[in-house]
Amino acid sequence: MLSRTREKRGCGMLSRAGKEKALKTDGGFEYSVSDEALREHRKLSTWDKLRWLRQANAFIARFVPEKTKRLHERFRSGAL
Repeated sequence: MLSRTREKRGCGMLSRAGKEKALKTDGGFEYSVSDEALREHRKLSTWDKLRWLRQANAFIARFVPEKTKRLHERFRSGAL
């Protein structure tokens, strides 16, 4: 489920409306998007949303430093 404000993460797909804000806060980031951006996101097919997710994962896998990837893997495995 989408919400207007997401803490510690954002969704690039929602950037199409151009009125989103990412603000640094204590303990992470707060990300908000406009109602218009949420409406546009709802119009996307499930296939388009999954394609975007696959592309985002490929980008991360290609450009994130190895140290960060190892940290992510430790988090996923429950070691952290």
